[in-house]
Order: sequence, then structure tokens, then C-alpha cells
Amino acid sequence: MKKKIDENKLEDLLRDMPAIKDEQERDELYQKITCRMEAEGRQIENKKSKAVWLIPSFATLAVLILAVVIVQSILQEGYYSSEGDTVDYSMTNTEESRPVKENVGKMERNEDGDYSISEEGAEDTGASAQLNNAEEITTPKLIYLDENDETLLTISVPDLNAQYLIPFSIKVKNDEKKIEEVLNNIQSYIPEEVGGASPHPLANLSFDLKQETREVIIDFPEDYTLPPGSSVQSKLETILSDLFLPLDIDQALLQTEGVPGVDLGQIGTDIERFEFQAGDEQGYKIYQYNEQSPERLVPVPLTDQEGNIGSALKEMQKDEQPSGISASIPEAASLVVEQNLTKGILKVSLEGQFNEDQKTLNTVEAILMTAKDFHFQKVELDMGIDQVGPYQLSEPLDIPDGANPTPIEQ
Repeated sequence: MKKKIDENKLEDLLRDMPAIKDEQERDELYQKITCRMEAEGRQIENKKSKAVWLIPSFATLAVLILAVVIVQSILQEGYYSSEGDTVDYSMTNTEESRPVKENVGKMERNEDGDYSISEEGAEDTGASAQLNNAEEITTPKLIYLDENDETLLTISVPDLNAQYLIPFSIKVKNDEKKIEEVLNNIQSYIPEEVGGASPHPLANLSFDLKQETREVIIDFPEDYTLPPGSSVQSKLETILSDLFLPLDIDQALLQTEGVPGVDLGQIGTDIERFEFQAGDEQGYKIYQYNEQSPERLVPVPLTDQEGNIGSALKEMQKDEQPSGISASIPEAASLVVEQNLTKGILKVSLEGQFNEDQKTLNTVEAILMTAKDFHFQKVELDMGIDQVGPYQLSEPLDIPDGANPTPIEQ
């Protein structure tokens, strides 16, 4: 009954509504309705096609992401495996061959004064790969005194032709007895592979230091003769000066079996005294007796009349063939030299191909020794690299105490 009443009310309400009159033609109205229905149909089609396209797209993207994750995991596993092999290989080389310097890691000096590689930084696979292809870096050729009670004995050895003197540095305690012990056994401290004049001019002599009077008494045996060759004989005073001037010894008193005076052939007869004198500044180059023998630093007299540090560095770019002495600075390198004489600082800028290899190490050490000869205190080097061997080139370098260290048991 209620439903019937509601329907009657609804009919009454509809009759009371205002009349609406549409004056459009039937064909026109039909055309509009048809166009609207077609438009709505196209929208529905587009939505369906988009939905159909998105489903395989999302599936493909998921597969690609999964593939990237798997490949990255495999590559990472291979990387660490390869890295472990490189570290083991480098450490094996360090144990079985001469110490080398990795592009990463540090050169650390052991108790004997030699340098070896620490494991720090050996995790860089790229650097290890460069090391395998790089030239091996041997033990540095310079020596620095670590303690105040140490001193340095420089034994200069003539080369085979007695043209040049190759210095060897022996670090000993600053004690007269220790020093005399080395001096009285000089021949035993000269490496055999030097190929120099033998025996050494100071072999079989007896030395008695008198540091309080700045003298040394040198006793010659009765049958003493200098090694043959005028060149060797002319270098005797230089050999003695190189040895004793750093010890603050000014002169030598010469005697034969306790009797003042000694016969030294072409140098003179009945010579009783040598006064030591410092030689001229020299530039350092590389000496190698043969391909199997180690390289050594050797001072070479300057031919340039100017005799300054700039001309010395330029001459260090030239070989001394066929004497077995080669340039210590590449000939193609360009040099710019600046000096601060007040502070004793030498700055050298070099442009060329410098890497963390033996040739670059030779260049650095030869410049340091040459700067020492010219009485500088510090050297600043700009070579386009930060470090080679144990030398941090981004900081001023200290002048060494000597070259070609020869370790001995104290």
C-alpha cells in the first residue's frame, strides 16, 4: 500500500514540473548523441590498450633489474677474487726479490737501513696492475743519519780507468775506536761489483785519529806503492779529503813504519803532511760497472765555466760514454731553477715523463746530492708526481748525508 502511495506522489510531482520544450530536429539530436557515444567508445578503447601495454612493460623492467643485480654480484665476487690474487703476488715478489715501491702503500725502512713495502694500500687492484708493468724500484742510494752520536765515513773508490771517484758511505758510531776499526779495514767494505782500481789506495794503511788536534796519523808499510796510473796517484789527496773533512780532521801526518815521511812516487818523496781541502762543486750522475752490477751515484766535475747549480743540472742530462756513466736527468726534460740563498732552499721544476719508477728515483736522488755539493739545506721538486720511492715530493726534501750506503755490523 505504501509503495502505491509513493508512486502516486511521484506522478503528482512530475505533473507539477515545468514543461521543457526541445526545438532541435530529430536528425540533429540523433547525430549529436551518436558522435558522443563514439567519442566515449574511443576513450574506453585507449584506456584498455594502455593497460594492455603497461603489463608487459612492467614485467620487462623487473627482469632487467633482476639481471643487473645478478651481474653486479658476479662481477663483485670476481673483483675481490682478483684483488686477493694481486696482493698475494705483490707480497711474494717482496719476499723473493729486491724491495719495490707500489703506487699505493709506503716504503718503510728496516733496521738495516733498507726499504721495503708495507701492506697498507695494497688493496687497489689498478695500482697493483701498474706495479706489475712498471720498472722495479731498488733500494734508495742516499743515506741519512738518524742519531746525533752517528757519523759518516765516505770511502771514494776510483773507477777502473781512475777517471771518477765513486763514493761509498758507511754509518758508524761517532767513536774513535769504531772509526779506526773501519779505516784500518777499508778494503773489506768496498763492494766487489764496483769494478774499481784494486787494491784501494788506502788499503793496508794504519790510521790513528787525533780528533782533539783535528789530525790523523797515517802509517804506511815499507813496501807501499800506489796502484799504477798517474790518475790514481793524483786522486789520493781527494780520497783523503773526502774521508776526513766530514770528521772535522784538517790534516794528515804521514809516516813510514813510524818514521815521519813517505815516498809517494809521482806525488813526491819524503812527504810528511797532507792538508785537506774541499773540492769544487760537482753534479751527480749514474755509474754502473756492467749490466749485472747495481747502479751508483757518482760526482762528475763540471765542464761549464759558470760552475753554478743551474749549469750543473744541465750537465747532468748528458752521458759520459764510454765510461759507464749515464745522465741522471732525462735529456728531453726542461728545467727551471730557483734559488733562495738566504734560506738555503733550491727549487727545481722539471717537465717531462716522470713516473714512480727507478729512473725518476735516480733523478731525485742525483739532484739532492748535487744540491748538497752546492751547500743547500732543502730542495723543492716539482715533477708532476707526488711521490717516488720514500720521497714525498709535495714537501721540501732534506739534504742527505751521503750516497751509496754500505751497511756494516756495529
